[in-house]
Amino acid sequence: MTRGQLFLALCLCCGAAAGGLAGDWLDQPPRGAVYGVPEAVAWADHTLGTNIDGGRLNPAAREAFFRQAQWGQPNSLRWLRVPIRWADVQKSPPKEGSATASDDDWSGLDTFLAEAESRGFKVWAVLGDSPVWARDPQQPASAPPKDGRAFGAFARVVATRYRSKIAAYQIWDEPNLASGWGGQYPDPAAYAGLLREAAINIRAADPRAIIVSAALSPTTENGPLNLNEPEYLRRLYRAGARDFFDAVAAEPFGFWTDPDDRRINTGILNFSRLVLLREVMQAQADSQKAIWAAAFGWAALRQAPDPSRGQAQDAARGEGDPAFGGDSPQTQAVRTAAAIQMARDEWPWLGPLVFTRWQAEGERDPRAGFALFGLDGTPSPLGLPLMSEAAAKPVLTAGRYAPDDARIAYPSTWRVLSDGADAPQNDLSPVVMTFRGTRLDLTVRRGPYRGYLWVTIDSAPANSLPRDEQGRSFVVLYDPLAQAAEVTLAHGLSDSEHRAEISAEGGWGQWPIASWTVARERDSLSLPTWLGVGLGAVAGAIAWRVSASARRRVGAWARERGTRNAQQVVERAVWVGLFGSGALFYLSPNIALSWLLLALLALFTLWQPVGGLALIAFAIPFYVQPTSLGIGSYAVVEVVVVLCAAGYLGRGLVALMRSPRARAEHFWRTRASRLWRQLSVMDWVVLGWVACGVIGVMSAENVGVANREFRVVIVEPALYYAMIRASRANVRPLINAFLAGATVIAVKAVADWITQSDLIAAEGVLRARSVYFSPNNLALYLDRAVALALPLALFGRTRRAWYGAACAVMVLALYLTFAKGTWLIALPMALLFIGLTRGRKVLLGSLGVLALIVVSLLPIAGTERLRSLLDLSGGTGFIRLQLWQSALAMIRDHPLWGVGLDNFLYQYRTRYILPAAFAEPGLSHPHNILLDFWTRLGLPGVGLLLFMLTAFWRRARAVYRRLPEGDARALALGVMAAMVAALAHGLIDNSFFLVDLAFVLMLTLAVLERLWVEAQLISTA
Repeated sequence: MTRGQLFLALCLCCGAAAGGLAGDWLDQPPRGAVYGVPEAVAWADHTLGTNIDGGRLNPAAREAFFRQAQWGQPNSLRWLRVPIRWADVQKSPPKEGSATASDDDWSGLDTFLAEAESRGFKVWAVLGDSPVWARDPQQPASAPPKDGRAFGAFARVVATRYRSKIAAYQIWDEPNLASGWGGQYPDPAAYAGLLREAAINIRAADPRAIIVSAALSPTTENGPLNLNEPEYLRRLYRAGARDFFDAVAAEPFGFWTDPDDRRINTGILNFSRLVLLREVMQAQADSQKAIWAAAFGWAALRQAPDPSRGQAQDAARGEGDPAFGGDSPQTQAVRTAAAIQMARDEWPWLGPLVFTRWQAEGERDPRAGFALFGLDGTPSPLGLPLMSEAAAKPVLTAGRYAPDDARIAYPSTWRVLSDGADAPQNDLSPVVMTFRGTRLDLTVRRGPYRGYLWVTIDSAPANSLPRDEQGRSFVVLYDPLAQAAEVTLAHGLSDSEHRAEISAEGGWGQWPIASWTVARERDSLSLPTWLGVGLGAVAGAIAWRVSASARRRVGAWARERGTRNAQQVVERAVWVGLFGSGALFYLSPNIALSWLLLALLALFTLWQPVGGLALIAFAIPFYVQPTSLGIGSYAVVEVVVVLCAAGYLGRGLVALMRSPRARAEHFWRTRASRLWRQLSVMDWVVLGWVACGVIGVMSAENVGVANREFRVVIVEPALYYAMIRASRANVRPLINAFLAGATVIAVKAVADWITQSDLIAAEGVLRARSVYFSPNNLALYLDRAVALALPLALFGRTRRAWYGAACAVMVLALYLTFAKGTWLIALPMALLFIGLTRGRKVLLGSLGVLALIVVSLLPIAGTERLRSLLDLSGGTGFIRLQLWQSALAMIRDHPLWGVGLDNFLYQYRTRYILPAAFAEPGLSHPHNILLDFWTRLGLPGVGLLLFMLTAFWRRARAVYRRLPEGDARALALGVMAAMVAALAHGLIDNSFFLVDLAFVLMLTLAVLERLWVEAQLISTA
């Protein structure tokens, strides 16, 4: 196979793969939609409910409500969400030794909840509103109590009193808004404590109670007054609240768009915002819990908006609240019905959908536009369709259902409970249900006796079951082991309503029906996918043809103009395409484009693997913002590492296929036999790095994070080193690319400072962070780059002005990080090392630069940033000392193997953190290079560190002595200065266990090894 044929095959494969993935992505369901068999989600029943302030209704209003609401039961309106205000019930503190007071007022609630129970409604109680005696009197009732134990005692009293009448308890309401948290800034950790207190007390009184977290109100804000729902929920999980709620509550208002507005973003208010919460729960491995819609819908204007005056004016006249949008009543009804249908079809993880208002609470009610009934008691245009729905047949949509779901019609002879349905002995009357979906599954309990279920779908035999001689489809209920099993009754149905009928013959006494599952399935290989494969293959062929033609044309053009090496022109064009596609991949706004750019990256990298190595060097700092590919998010640097490895492997396979036998024999006779002898000391360092990484994974308690660090910090950087060594290419392009990347992030840091954007305020100064999350990470990267670039600018022979300009920008960016480790340790040590190595004049210059650094820091000398440096009773210095003590204690307990890769945080914050250092519990490393290696990798890691440093300095000194003055010698000095900066900064911060720092380490080791080869050649000559 020729190189051209291989390239054509690669173009076709990459194009087909990218096209197929793009077609599949374009045909993907919306985010949040579930196709296939849904997972089991507790209390995800899709039933409807309404908010009603039952405890405050007078007898006439209460009677009117139940008369009106009865049409919705049980097919449609099933839940009543009722506020139980602590401030209304307990106006004075309970008596000592008791949880109640003599003037507790339960009368309105007692009557309403008893009536709701007798009529078959389920009650969702909302506990909130602190009484004056339990809160700061200057704060509103929505403020949390001063002592959460008092609220817990109240919650226990409620659960004890209404154990049989209340199904679910919601703890507080809208705490992600300042208005829902007493005018204070939202505090998820404080709310988590309140939730824990209430949940423990309620479960003690009512073990079957459902605990619902506070309903989160939709907001696009990121604090401090209001905090968007996904971020609030994320912090709630971080505060350890997972075990204290059974469902998450939210308020998915539709605002100004239709329910088919599929945009999902924290900055967009629409009905689909619920998906953001679902994704947070999935990320926390808590997806078996449902999301309950505590209030949802669209607000209607009481009169149609007058275009001449505008909708806002109508709202200002009390005809609708602009905060929730405004529809005509007819549009409101259409949108609400469509939202219910969409939620039931696509979101099997959704629980009850509760209407915001049953009836407007007066003329000034801000949510009057949501009401199902007007103030006069007549149904609104929204309430009328619900009456029609209640009269229609009940339908099961996608999801898992208990046997006793009200929408399943059993003959009266069946015994039906929530845990099972038991067949009668002599009654073949069918169980009937209507479902909407493409698949119906049944979980059956089998037993030791003969029994069958006879099943029809739409009056025909179920298509997934065997049939008897009469053509009837059946499920066998016999199993001597009495095992439960999931049985598919039908699949591949049209995505519409279907009627299932199931009759039982035998099986009585074994409760054969355990649960039902309705699913919607999609074609695994749809038309868009196949179309994408075909178009992608065509595009690949065109790309191959165009690239081959372009290569010939560029070569001819270069030869016509007397260019010595036409191939060089083509290679430069490939480099431009490689870096351009890499930049676009990093900035890609959607998954389909990302896959197409990935295909381009693959083609350019396979053409020019050395260019891929340079792109890796450039892209190292951009790992913090990975690009989504649908199957996961990956940084440019790790994607190109894999592509480069594939490129080298592909070229090796091509060479092998040309003469497989001869090359195999040559390899085993020569290369394989001398492999170990050819390994250099730096190769052994890298092998030790990987071996210690394996130990770090094996000794980790939290294996998930250890595996990730092993991949991105250990294996991928080591693979990068191996490819640089294997390429035997000139390393100068890699160094130039590395410094170019560092300069780009430095320019961004300076631009951010000028525009006063994306800065971090800390200890009295504004700190630049560029693409990183922390200014300290930016400083750790740039001080290595500055130390490497400075000798090239001062003592090199080529591009000195370029290196000098890059140094100036990076130094300015470093200054704006206000990183004490850089300015007081890393840069001074690197400068002193350069001065001591180069002689007296350079040393004097280095001392002068150090003096300038001291002078430059004088303007911020009075800030907390510098004053805290010497304050060992508090501040950063104090925290460091406490941290080191904790790390030593950790080492004493795990001296041999350490705690594992990236496991320091989990051990530190839960076991070793000292009380005095509790201000910073989230530290993920001990901020010292020796302690870091020891805690992550144990004694083998300490040995690796000593071996690496010994080998590095012995080799670096030898290289520097043997090389003549010029670019190579300046580069050798830069490599050594970068290591000095890394070691110095590592005394008080991270050293090498970050993605960018690990790649820089491997790059410098590979460069040093290449310089060693050059030095040996010079010595030999």
